[in-house]
Amino acid sequence: MSYRLHISVPLGENQSDAIAAAKTIMSYFSVMIENTANEPEVALTSLSEFAYQLLNDTDRGASNYLDIDINGHARNKKLRAKIGDRL
Repeated sequence: MSYRLHISVPLGENQSDAIAAAKTIMSYFSVMIENTANEPEVALTSLSEFAYQLLNDTDRGASNYLDIDINGHARNKKLRAKIGDRL
C-alpha cells in the first residue's frame, strides 16, 4: 500500500491571486525536495515527480483551476511536475 501526502492550503477567494500563489508554492516545493538529497533525515530521493491541482471549495467536480482551457473551463486532470522544476 502506498501513502500520499495531501495538504490543503487556503489561498483566498480571488482566482488570479490563488493561481499565482499555488504556482509559487509548488515551485518552492519542487526545489525544496530536490535540495533535500544531501540531508538523509528528510531526503525523498525516491520521489521523482508529483501531482498537484488547485481546487475550489464550492466546485464539487474537483476541477483544477491551474489547467483552464481556451473557453475558460477548468479541467479535472492533476498537473505533474518533476522534482527541481520551476513552475
